[in-house]
Amino acid sequence: MLVQAMADQGVEVSCGAVQDEVFGAVMIFEAGGIDTREVVLRPSRLVADQPSPDVRRLR
Repeated sequence: MLVQAMADQGVEVSCGAVQDEVFGAVMIFEAGGIDTREVVLRPSRLVADQPSPDVRRLR
């Protein structure tokens, strides 16, 4: 998984995800305080325990 790979590289990652029936899971994460990026994982069912308030559904 991308987040695990980044963590293995020593990148501090905070993430939140929301499940979407159309797009699978949308994961928004901030890497080292740089830019916020969005990653669409298909057909993943990733759901974060404590989603970030920045997470939004794709419509």
